[in-house]
Amino acid sequence: MQQEKPQRGAALKEKLKKKWNSGGVTLRGAVLFAALLAFDLITKALAENFLADGKEIDVFGGLIRFRLVYNRGISFGMFSDGSAGVKIAIIIGTFVMMFALAVLYAFVDKRRKPLRISLIFIVAGGIGNLIDRILYRVWLPDAPKGVRDMVDVSAIRFGSFDFGICNFADFFITAGAIVLVLSFLFFDSDALFPSAKSKKLAETIAAESGEGQADITEKAQEGQETRKSKESETKYRETDSDQTETGDVPRATGEENNGADDGS
Repeated sequence: MQQEKPQRGAALKEKLKKKWNSGGVTLRGAVLFAALLAFDLITKALAENFLADGKEIDVFGGLIRFRLVYNRGISFGMFSDGSAGVKIAIIIGTFVMMFALAVLYAFVDKRRKPLRISLIFIVAGGIGNLIDRILYRVWLPDAPKGVRDMVDVSAIRFGSFDFGICNFADFFITAGAIVLVLSFLFFDSDALFPSAKSKKLAETIAAESGEGQADITEKAQEGQETRKSKESETKYRETDSDQTETGDVPRATGEENNGADDGS
């Protein structure tokens, strides 16, 4: 069992290394993330400059209205009146979730584009709102500001439900979540109902994974054999040293000398 643990550790390390090499952070992904985050922060700054003092702008006949509102909670204003502990927990939870999704993105194969793009949108939106929560210290009881929302879509209703007022970071998160669901349903190598293109990609990745697993197993076995060889060599040296200390080697040498004298 003790010998199996190093072998499993080496195999896991090789597997993670391979996943990182097949995924990683691409220049296009980094540019897309930076562009989304910059767009969100710029629109929030513009809203503060042009929609201050209760100013409103109607578009599409009032279907969409631009007005500035500070949200000290989360979606739909939930936990706006929450305690400082609750709001700090929301900030920490958001950070951990965004970090986990970023790590997941780095280990997803580059060819699984819809899934990777969905994660970029979700993380960019989450970080955009996280910046506002930290910047304006929403956990303080007298915090004058919060997450900057400026797109009022409450006129769009489904029965008694409406989408309220949000910002572009919320749009990015929603778009990313939709693409994520569609990926898992149709457009990913691990989709439940994969398209023809997704099936072909799944077969390619599976074939490469099989070859890679064989290489990983071979390397792990070579490493185990090397360790066994070193352990055997070390054990032999220790045994030889013990024999020298107990005088076994000198006695054998003396017997050989006596035999030589008798022969002469």
